[in-house]
This record gives sequence, C-alpha cells and structure tokens, in this order.
Amino acid sequence: MKKFYVIKGGVACKKTNNIYPQVLKPLAPKGSEHYQKITNLRNKPNPDSEGLIIELELDHKTNPTDFISQSWIGSIGILVSQSVFEFLSGFNLQPDMETYKTIIHHKGKTFDYVWLNPIYRYEYDIDFEKTKFYIFDILDESYTRIEISSIEDFKEKNLNQTSPLKKLHTSNVYLTTKQVDNFDLIQISAGDANIYISENLKNQLALKKFSAFEVYNEIEIK
Repeated sequence: MKKFYVIKGGVACKKTNNIYPQVLKPLAPKGSEHYQKITNLRNKPNPDSEGLIIELELDHKTNPTDFISQSWIGSIGILVSQSVFEFLSGFNLQPDMETYKTIIHHKGKTFDYVWLNPIYRYEYDIDFEKTKFYIFDILDESYTRIEISSIEDFKEKNLNQTSPLKKLHTSNVYLTTKQVDNFDLIQISAGDANIYISENLKNQLALKKFSAFEVYNEIEIK
C-alpha cells in the first residue's frame, strides 16, 4: 500500500495574478501542422511528434511561474520550468514518459520549460472488484457510490458524467501490478486528468520554493 497525492500546476494564486489558465494560445498559426501536433498530442506514443518543440504565448497579465496551467496541449501532463524538471529528474518517474521542450513567450522574452507527457496509463491494471468508485457532487460536497465492473464500464460512465459539477472519484485504487509502488510520479487512467505523486516527492517539494502548484486529495494505491 502506498499513498499518492494529486499535483496541480499553475493554480490561480498571487504568483499567477489569479489567472487560470495562464497560457493564452500556441504561437503556431491555427490550422498549421505545428499547431495540429500540439493540440493533437495524446497519452500514447507520438512518433509524428518526435523532436516537437512546443511554443506557447503566456497571458500578459500573469507571470512565468515554475508550474504553468494551459488548455491547448491535447494530452494529460504537466508543464514545468527547467529547474522543476531537473528536480523531478532525481525521482522515479513512470518510465514511459515523453518529454517535450517548451518555450514560453511572455512580454518579449522567452523561457525554457518542459512538458511531461505520460504514455502508458495503468487503467488496465485496476482491480475493479476491490476499487470503490463514487460520484462526487461539487455543490453538495456529497459522494454517491457507483458500481464499475471493467475498464470499458469505467470509460462509459466517466464519459456520461457530462455535468462539470459531478466527477468520478475514488479514495483508494487497487491495482493488479505492484510496479507503481516504486514510482514517484504517475498518471493512472483515462478519464482521470490527475497526475499523482508519492508522499516522498510531496514532502521534498514542500522543502522547495517552486511557485504556482498545489498538492491535495490523498489516495492509496494498493
């Protein structure tokens, strides 16, 4: 059993001037091949995007923080400064992780960032007999138990949650593999836009002064 936590980057805060998301748009012209590669990036091998350099324009009202929020890149991932990337590289990230050099443009200056793009997600390793799922109602702050029997059932019911105020949630995740016990950063399943970090990484991040991120919602992966 291992504790993991959700990490969210580029949160609305004083450092970001409460701007969310911070990225205004890709620098590539809309409809161009470069633009399509950015917006069509997925959490699977992207051979057509090998060597892709992502260039993004930051909202002039915000700041280039260590973690940046964006809504343009097509995959689930996390956008971090070069210093955060070097820090994270000292931990055990899930091995099938693509990284893309990213250049942030802001007020006539450029800043080097990295997009972390997890590839293999562990949805097919979820033990659905043991894992308990709930629908969380954000307004009522209530949880309603929901039965999910398979990955196909998971995807269907997750897609059916059309209300932005209701989300599929689990407090514990049981997996049929133990390899994730060794990871400090992982993305588990489709329909779940969260990146999870280990308790060790959470504690080490707390000692740093990186800006614009938060860690919350403890879960156990067993």
